[in-house]
Amino acid sequence: MLSKIIRNFIAKRVAGRSDDGIMITLKDPKKVEMLENIMADLLMRNGIDPRAITSEQQLKNIINQIEAASKQTTQSGIR
Repeated sequence: MLSKIIRNFIAKRVAGRSDDGIMITLKDPKKVEMLENIMADLLMRNGIDPRAITSEQQLKNIINQIEAASKQTTQSGIR
């Protein structure tokens, strides 16, 4: 496990919520582990050490920066 922060962030996103706002339990914990590895790979491919992340907010900011850079590169080209 690379980072507990990444694991918790992924678990929250995968778990979802029911109509009354209560967290739904995960049916497959291996799915969280797989998504955690994918997230760590994405971070490493963008030059970020996943072990250096200290908070969930920092992780969200990094993800937003990666997505913004990705959108910027896909919008360029011949039109």
